[in-house]
Amino acid sequence: MLAVISVASYSFSYGDSLQVYLKNAGGAFVSNQYAKALELYLGALRFDSLNVDALKNVGVLYGMKPDYPKSLAYLRKAQEQAPNDAAIYNSLGITYLSVGDSVLALESYRKAVKLKGDKVDFLRNLSTLLVSLRKNSEAREYLTKILSLDSLDAESYYLMGNITAAENNYLDAEKNHDKAISLMPGNLRYLLNQAMTKSKLKKYEEAETIYRKIIAIQPTHFDARMRLGVLYIRSEKYPEALVQFEESAKIKPTSDEAQIFLGATYAYNNMPEKAQQVYDSLMVRNPDAAKKMINLVNPEEKQ
Repeated sequence: MLAVISVASYSFSYGDSLQVYLKNAGGAFVSNQYAKALELYLGALRFDSLNVDALKNVGVLYGMKPDYPKSLAYLRKAQEQAPNDAAIYNSLGITYLSVGDSVLALESYRKAVKLKGDKVDFLRNLSTLLVSLRKNSEAREYLTKILSLDSLDAESYYLMGNITAAENNYLDAEKNHDKAISLMPGNLRYLLNQAMTKSKLKKYEEAETIYRKIIAIQPTHFDARMRLGVLYIRSEKYPEALVQFEESAKIKPTSDEAQIFLGATYAYNNMPEKAQQVYDSLMVRNPDAAKKMINLVNPEEKQ
C-alpha cells in the first residue's frame, strides 16, 4: 500500500506539475504570502522556463522585494514571450519608475494603455506619471477616460485637481479636491492639497481646519505643520506659528526652510536671543538661508 501511494504521489505529468505550481503560487500571491509565491513561481519555471504567467509574476515579486535588476530581467523575458500582454508593460513601467527611468516608464505605461485602454489601473499609472512630468494636457485626457469608466475614482479627482491648480484655476481645483476627499476622507495627500487650494482661495479658516486634521492624524507631518505655521504668520498669530515651526524643526532638524521660519518667528514673538541663535547657526551652514531669514523679519532690509 505504501508503495502505491509513493508512486501515485510522483505520477504528475509535466503539465499537471506546472499547473499545480502556478495555482498554488497564485493562491499565495493573493494571500500576500509573497516569499512563498516567489518560490512557487520559480518552481514553475523549472518545468517551463518560458511560462509567461510565472515570468511576469516573478518579475513583479522581485520588484516588491525590491530587487529591480531581477525584476526587469524577468519582465523583459516575459515581454519577449508575450509582446501584446498589457500587464507586462504596466509592471515594466512600475519597475522603470522605481529605478528613476521616467522615459522608459512612460513608454511602457503608454504601451499598456494602447493595448488595454479600458483598464483603470493602467490609465491611472500613466496619468500619475504624466502629471508629475507636467504633461497636463495628455494627463487630463486619460483622467477623463478613467472617470467615464469609474466615476468614484478618488485618485483621478485628486490628480485633476492638481492639474487645475497648476493652471491657477483654483475653483475647479477645489471642486476636484473636495470630491476626492469625499471619497477618501482620511487620505493625507488629498487633505494637504485640499488645504493648499483653500488657502489659495483665501479660505484660511477652512485651510487651518484641514491642516490641523492632518496633524491630528499624523503629528509628524512636516508639510502640514510648515504650511499651518505660514498661515498663522499671515494672520499675525505669531505664538501659534511658533508652535508649528518648533515642531517642524524637531521633525526635520536639517531643513533650512524650517530654520528660516523658526528664526523669523522668534523675532516676531520678541525673542531676539533665540532668533540670533538660529541666525548664527544658519550663517555657519548656509549664509543664503540666513539672509532669507533676515528678509522675512525685515523685508526692506538688504543684506
